[in-house]
Amino acid sequence: SVSYLSGLFKRKEGTTIVDYITDKRIQRASQLIRETNFSVTYISALVGYDNIQYFSKVFKSATNMSPTEYINKYRNGGNE
Repeated sequence: SVSYLSGLFKRKEGTTIVDYITDKRIQRASQLIRETNFSVTYISALVGYDNIQYFSKVFKSATNMSPTEYINKYRNGGNE
């Protein structure tokens, strides 16, 4: 059942499935921001977010920076 699987996952990983997936999405988005020149809109879609505003909110919550701040800090050596 869903609740059994969720409980098992939490016991094994120490986090919920939703939090685990969100963390992986934000890790991948961070990597794409650092290593590509893709737009934030494109990156948010690549990692599974259709709504750019929601992606930005989740990204900021996870990294303490907006996607634009993250770009300015990590792309091109922070020279933008």
